[in-house]
Amino acid sequence: MSDWHVVSMVSEPPQLVLAFVAHWLDRGAGHVHLHLDAPDPALMARLGAVSGCSVTVLDAGYWQGDRPARQVDRQRAMLQHVYDAGPAEWLLHVDADEALHPEVELRTILRRARPGLRKLRLGVAERVHAGRVNPDDIFDGVFRRPTPAALAGRVAEIDGSAARYLEAGMTGYASHKSLTRTGLGVTVGVHGAKAAGKGLLLEGALLHFDGMTPRNWTQKRHRVMAQQLACHANGPMERRAQFRHLLRHGDVEGALYRRLKVLSPERMAALDALGLIQDIRHDPSEAIRRRIPGAAPDLSVAAFDAHPLDIPGRRDPWSLWLRARRRLEVAFDRG
Repeated sequence: MSDWHVVSMVSEPPQLVLAFVAHWLDRGAGHVHLHLDAPDPALMARLGAVSGCSVTVLDAGYWQGDRPARQVDRQRAMLQHVYDAGPAEWLLHVDADEALHPEVELRTILRRARPGLRKLRLGVAERVHAGRVNPDDIFDGVFRRPTPAALAGRVAEIDGSAARYLEAGMTGYASHKSLTRTGLGVTVGVHGAKAAGKGLLLEGALLHFDGMTPRNWTQKRHRVMAQQLACHANGPMERRAQFRHLLRHGDVEGALYRRLKVLSPERMAALDALGLIQDIRHDPSEAIRRRIPGAAPDLSVAAFDAHPLDIPGRRDPWSLWLRARRRLEVAFDRG
């Protein structure tokens, strides 16, 4: 067998969720196990008729006890639950802002894989914009691959003042997400199961948008700072630099996003010459029409930003939050 399923926990505007479900079903996923972090009756009604998609609301009835405070803990719990149930031979956890490279055929790759393969790693490439953010399409852009260590110095010169905010050229993570073979009795995390070994790596196979709009990217980081700043105060220094900048400047309209992810022609050409740009486009419109008849979501920046991100209050203890903020403030000499 080579069947594979997708599992995800989402708290996103409906147009992104519809595009996500349609895309992964269209790319061959046998099923999308969608978990809503909060109820959305209209979205549930729309997806209820979609073949190959099941929707679970992570409400009090699901948790049957205290709801994990941290988003990542809720993700891990629901992911482990689905993995242990073993609905397919392979299981992939991805977020709503992640898509599969158009030339990667997972069913074929898994069918041809060696019998003992336990994990297939999908290396990430992250969306960047050529010159400007297209106001008509939240999926517009090309994709930047992580910087190999051997090119770090040259790429830092190309990125200039943006380099200190980028981990291997990425504003988000620079590693991978993994398909893990079920039935191994392992603990799975949001990027895969460490106990399943290194497995096989497909570089640039997973397209990560890391923020669908400049405002969305900024709001997500403000949400992290509002809820669990202490959890990230000792994280990668590039991510800490992002948080520190936003703590100082607010930046609700996404100026830092544009500085990091909107590339000038010269910067784009220099990165492309090093083989770090994947000039591919992701357009889920046809998949939506095929998989969700009657759906015609507005994929413009304005329509997406009309759904502001919910930013609940701080969950870290006040003293812990203050210490974390202090660590961020002294971590760098410049904002």
